[in-house]
Amino acid sequence: MSTSTYLVNDPGDVYALEGQDGVIVDVVPEDWGWGTMAGPDVAERRHTVDQVAGLPGFGVVSTPGPRFIPGPRRRGHTWLAWPEGNAPPAAAESRGGNGTLAYYSRRSDALGDVVEQLPHRPERSPFIVHDFVTGVRLTISYTAPPIGPTGDGVVYVVDDGDAIKIGHTGGPPAARIAGLQTGNPRLIRAVATIAAASPAVEAHLHEQLSQWNLRGEWFERDPVLAQVNSIGSWVNFLRGLLPVGDWEITVY
Repeated sequence: MSTSTYLVNDPGDVYALEGQDGVIVDVVPEDWGWGTMAGPDVAERRHTVDQVAGLPGFGVVSTPGPRFIPGPRRRGHTWLAWPEGNAPPAAAESRGGNGTLAYYSRRSDALGDVVEQLPHRPERSPFIVHDFVTGVRLTISYTAPPIGPTGDGVVYVVDDGDAIKIGHTGGPPAARIAGLQTGNPRLIRAVATIAAASPAVEAHLHEQLSQWNLRGEWFERDPVLAQVNSIGSWVNFLRGLLPVGDWEITVY
């Protein structure tokens, strides 16, 4: 067995190899040829486990899984029977392991692909993402939040630890929030969704919170949370701000 150790960063991606002599050599996982996300801006569309768990409708369960030593992809590889130094760093299986299978050079690529696919194809849930480098099996489930029968869409509330954002989307809110995460160094977590809600409802909430507006759809975090705490819950807080109606509020 190899006495060298692959080092992984916070997103769970291999970035270096530490030899038994303590020498650390940089590693570019893409050089192994196992695959990456398609399309532009790949680096910004990658996701961590915490980012996935913070999206509306997503759930992540981590359990021990098989562990292999990663390395270059070779012809004739066999699932779960790779030779030492030639295993994929990560893989993703849809429908709980009964659907499609894809290999990845980075765990963050596998998670990013899952985040982009599930809001548009929820029937593929759950995905199983295998991190073969650290021996972790991630079961990622997705349930589409209600959008209501009118087609107006959803108003969503998110918290990035610095400010609160209230926005509107006509599509899956998880897809919209995943897009917001791109370029934001702070972890964005879903707070609540309101269905069915038109852009007029979003504008109404903005007006109700105008005294704490920072810019555009972003509001001061501390005074908003103070109001939520004083009234007891996000559901009560939002119902107190919304116009009269049969709103479906989901809190995460």
